[in-house]
This record gives sequence, structure tokens and C-alpha cells, in this order.
Amino acid sequence: MEKSVNSARDFLIYRVMEPADFEPVLDMLADTFSANSPLDVALGITEQEFRDMAEFEMQAMVAQRLSIVAEDIRDGTIAGAMVAHDAHSPEPEGVSPAVSKYRPIAELVNPMNAACLETYAHLKGKLLYYFALGVRPEYQGCGVAKKVTWGVVNQAAKLGYELSYCISTSIKATEALLRLGFDITDEILYEDWVYKGEKPFLAAVGQGSAVIMTCKCVPA
Repeated sequence: MEKSVNSARDFLIYRVMEPADFEPVLDMLADTFSANSPLDVALGITEQEFRDMAEFEMQAMVAQRLSIVAEDIRDGTIAGAMVAHDAHSPEPEGVSPAVSKYRPIAELVNPMNAACLETYAHLKGKLLYYFALGVRPEYQGCGVAKKVTWGVVNQAAKLGYELSYCISTSIKATEALLRLGFDITDEILYEDWVYKGEKPFLAAVGQGSAVIMTCKCVPA
């Protein structure tokens, strides 16, 4: 079924991510991140490699009921999603199948994440982390990113969360979140970051930087 932006907007519903959404959301995120994420593209991360990583990381997230999906009710397509979880959740057991390919990204963002957890240690059980945001290309321009993001903020507020944060790695995501009222609290430029004596993200220079962004959780 051909979908135009104008028609699609009228057929989208926004709801909490359910277990049945797990595979469709994985497929959507793998497709969008492998093609558009500056860091994934710089490292040559394939769609399957992203899917392996995300599947490993997301296993326990659905049960927390903090993630929001946009569904096209005409055919059930998952148009987009914001996947989120409690920031102080335990790390998944085992090792991600894509751990070696993702090591440079992990070495960049993990210290930033650890700094947030230390800064907001007093908010244990009340601190939300945005894991991934994705929107299928045919639904871009429908306001999906804005609505799933604020859907998560609202859902988290209802569950007692006070603050949310993410580590944005693309200029498009950063600019969109700034428009939604997020604040930048820290930044690492790709041209300055060194991993094992090299700068692996020079190809991403000009496409953003790694930034920590925060937003209070308030009900709609």
C-alpha cells in the first residue's frame, strides 16, 4: 500500500511498546541506524550487526513499559519508535554478538553514560535513558519522532520518573531534541576523540558530535 506523508499522518496511533512489537521494532531500527547513524556508517556496521547488538541490549526493556511505538493502523507497520529503559537497570548478561565491531562506539559513549549515572545517582529508579529512536523513511515528516519522544516522557512521568537523558550522536537528532526542550550538558567532538591511537569517527565530522542531553519528565 502506497503511503503519502499526508495520508500516513491520519492513520498513526501511538502506544506503549508490547512484546509482539519486539521484532518489528528491531527491524525498523536496524534499517534506519545502519543507513543513517553517523557512527554506524563510519564503522561500516551492517543492518544485521546493528540488529544483533540491539536485540541483545533490548531484551529486558519491553517489560518496563517505557518505550513508545507509532503504528500505522492500515497494515500494522511500525512507523517509528523511541525505545527507553530505567537508566539504573542491570546490564544484560553475556556478551553482545557484535561487541568487537561496536567497541569504538562503546568506548566513546560508555564513560559518558557512567558520568550521568554518577551525577544522578540520587535519582535511582527515577532516571530514564533513551536507548534508540528510529523512524521509517516513508513516515518522516509526519511528526513521529516528536510524538514518540514526548510519549516516552509522559509515560515515564506517570511511572514516577523525574529526569530523562540520552547520548545523541547525530546532528539531526540533537537539533530535533533541542527543539523539544532538551538541554546539552556535555559534548565530545568526533575530530578530537582518539581510540587506540586513531580517530575512528573522522568520517562523521560535520554530522554532529556525541552529546549528553537531558529533559525533565513531566506528564502531558
